[in-house]
Amino acid sequence: MQSSAPVWPDDDQRDLAEAVRTLLVRRADSGAVRAAIASRSGFDDGLWVTLGRELGVAGLAVAARHGGSGAGPGELAVVAQELGRVVAPSPWFATVLAAEVLGAASDDDPAAAESLVAIASGERRATVALPLDGRDPADPPAIQGDPAADGSGVTITGELADVLDPHADDVVVPVSTPTGPGLAVVGADALTVTDLEGLDLTRRRGRIGLDRAVGRLLDVPDPHEAVRRGVRLGLLLRAAEHVGVAGRCLDLAVEHGGTRRQFDRPIGSFQAVKHLCADLLVALEQARAALHDAVVAAQADPDGAEPAIRAAALTAADAAREVAGGAVQVLAGIGFTWEHDAHLSFRRAHASAVLFGGPDVHRRALAGEALGGAAPAPSSDGPDDLAAFAARVDAWHFARPPLPAGTRRDVDAGRRWFDAAIAYRRDLADAGLAGLTWPVDYGGQGLDPAHEVAFARGTRGHETFSEVFTVGVAMCGPVILSLGSADQRSRYLAPLLRGEEYWCQLFSEPEAGSDLASLRTRAVPDGAGWRVTGQKVWTTFAHFADHALLLARTDPEVPKHRGLTMFVVDMAAPGIRTRPLRQMTGDEEFCEVFLDDVALPADAVVGEVGGGWKAALTMLAHERRALGRDPLALAPPVTLQHLVGLVGDDEVGETHRHRVIDLWVRERALRAFGDRLAAAGVAGEDPGALASVGKLAAAGLARDVTRAAVEIAGAHGLAWDPAEPDGELWSRGVLYAPMLSIAGGTDQIQRTIIGERLLGLPREPS
Repeated sequence: MQSSAPVWPDDDQRDLAEAVRTLLVRRADSGAVRAAIASRSGFDDGLWVTLGRELGVAGLAVAARHGGSGAGPGELAVVAQELGRVVAPSPWFATVLAAEVLGAASDDDPAAAESLVAIASGERRATVALPLDGRDPADPPAIQGDPAADGSGVTITGELADVLDPHADDVVVPVSTPTGPGLAVVGADALTVTDLEGLDLTRRRGRIGLDRAVGRLLDVPDPHEAVRRGVRLGLLLRAAEHVGVAGRCLDLAVEHGGTRRQFDRPIGSFQAVKHLCADLLVALEQARAALHDAVVAAQADPDGAEPAIRAAALTAADAAREVAGGAVQVLAGIGFTWEHDAHLSFRRAHASAVLFGGPDVHRRALAGEALGGAAPAPSSDGPDDLAAFAARVDAWHFARPPLPAGTRRDVDAGRRWFDAAIAYRRDLADAGLAGLTWPVDYGGQGLDPAHEVAFARGTRGHETFSEVFTVGVAMCGPVILSLGSADQRSRYLAPLLRGEEYWCQLFSEPEAGSDLASLRTRAVPDGAGWRVTGQKVWTTFAHFADHALLLARTDPEVPKHRGLTMFVVDMAAPGIRTRPLRQMTGDEEFCEVFLDDVALPADAVVGEVGGGWKAALTMLAHERRALGRDPLALAPPVTLQHLVGLVGDDEVGETHRHRVIDLWVRERALRAFGDRLAAAGVAGEDPGALASVGKLAAAGLARDVTRAAVEIAGAHGLAWDPAEPDGELWSRGVLYAPMLSIAGGTDQIQRTIIGERLLGLPREPS
């Protein structure tokens, strides 16, 4: 079975991360960190020796010809993440960036080689004067480098205003020489360092003075590009550090929530605390996904990875600040004390968020890609055959004729939409693109799950009528495949897959929503089969459905979860009455369904009598997998592409453009998160409650995209000529967006699931 995406971290990188974490647990506890903060250099010499020499992390960015390991961004990122977890005061960050810049020198440059060999051995520390404010490295350096009188190098005079870890053995300095820009290495003995006070106590910064200091000029073909390399790696490692910071802060919050007691119970059992922690995990998981995307991109093509890296830097910085602040909130008074370590992580989260430029710097750099009109897509396309399959899917959708303009304000318009969806499903089957993983005997293609992930990639930006088919194809069909009888599989699956017969789900009731097991619809045996009486509600497209999977109570004498059975129902059977419910959008998609002594044959049972709860859980597991493959599948009418079209107007200001870029970054991170869950699914893992993370994030993104569109379009966007095609788009988006926070489990239910099942916070007492 193929993987749909490159793996990071791989097994070797995980081993490296574990080795670093083990060392840091032993050598970088709270006392050691605070002792290092108070030292002159700002770091623990013993820890650096162990990290640099014994574990070899100092030489990760140094080529093998200079004694290093020649590792790539994947190894560097796992180390940065672990160091970020404990905010370890270490010169590793600056030294690695210096090694990256030095590595741009020609192979036979003696000055670069000498410094790199010493770095790889752990004998010397280095730093580089990178533009921490995010300015263009092509700006002329303020430091002048003149040829030394004895021809030994360059004489440098000037000041470096702000340098990371300034107490280094070697400092790489951008200089202006008579022949153009250059880079020089200057030893510590030729420098004057003035320490700067800073927000981040665990990363020393300083001002470096050079008064006719003699440095060795490096043979670097393109000094500007060398500095850009350093900044690009710095942003990637900044994102990795931020993910580590956020992970540790969330651990602190969850641990405190589970042990701190008030009103005779752990505070983590209170919904307010539980939901806050759930939101923090949602932010962290998106940052992890964005970092994964950036690392994969950097491993594949360092020069082309800049958009992914900048997007990850923005996402991780936001997450680190949110999670660090949330942890302090959960910790309350203790988190605001100097004695507790939370403030060290809080400081790192905020100080590093503007390292190598604040958000506006990165928004401007991403504008071309974010506002180009294409849907944001993570960097990896997976193996060549899957990339080709995704391209085939994309091309097939592009070749389809556009849908007629129109809206769904009443049942007739809704029927036209539904008929268009059925036609799409039929065409999809004819093209061999329906039921990718279903057995060929039942109309499927017999492919592996990786093709479903590739299909999701290929359909991004295209209409797939997912809100019409998720219940039938992604939920009912798989249940029949796994639990249905041979006759049920033969009779129902192929027509379902082709859209020839439409299926709905008869689960929710007026008194049984989130508490589904309390349903009251009864199925009573009558000798020949079953008689069903009851009421269902919130059933999508029930008025168009041919069949349904019904959950009913068959044994009222046993505990509620054990007395349920699942049935196949013919929606045209006598005794079934469907009443569409008009929604706030004007559409009629939801329905009430009344069952009045409906006769079902004995072979309508799916699975076993009394096994309905197992069948329901199976269906919900398939729903999670569908959401996991693409959290954005149930998109609102107003999409990011609509928003991009709005800000293409020259009259729209930079503030609106930056707002759209921020939403583009969020959507990219969410797609990357979906890809990670999909890859896990390909490996046979159930996403479980992680699907709730994607759903919660997608609902929030939809609301924010819609709000931004309305505010940018302005008052005139909310009134339209009835003859104008799609004139009501913005209004429809406003009205539709709340549904995404309700359908499939409300945001509040999702937060409770995340808090209890993913974070392990205690349940509220019954």
